[in-house]
Amino acid sequence: MVDASQMTVFREGMAADPSTALYTISIVKVSSNCDLTLARNKKTDVSSNTAMSVSFRATRAPNGIDARYSVPYFVAVTAGGKVLSKKEYAANFGFAPGQAVANFSVDIDSTKITVGKGMHSYNYQIFVGLQLTKTQFEYNKTIGRYGA
Repeated sequence: MVDASQMTVFREGMAADPSTALYTISIVKVSSNCDLTLARNKKTDVSSNTAMSVSFRATRAPNGIDARYSVPYFVAVTAGGKVLSKKEYAANFGFAPGQAVANFSVDIDSTKITVGKGMHSYNYQIFVGLQLTKTQFEYNKTIGRYGA
């Protein structure tokens, strides 16, 4: 699986090459806080509600001008290797003139999981990733950006 924690954004209409990169962005940390709701018998999970904070790091050449960008990312819920839900977001950030690194975070209020019959909350996983275009996906493969 190609890693969705890093994405390079290229100048519009240009080939996917390091010399045409506007910036590269990475997800560097995801923190979460989960609240679990139990059934009345307190033996069965009913739902979980997870709030998250996602930290990003964007880099570019230090000779750039003032620039503002919006980066697409997603939160997906999976179970048994299947994507059950996926929600897309956008994080806004910018670089000041000459700035080469921008660190920023966004908060995601709630990702709710309703636990299916015969399942437990630990059967579900939440993934956060950057929403890659086909070109970015292929570029990540060429530079060896692979996940586990």
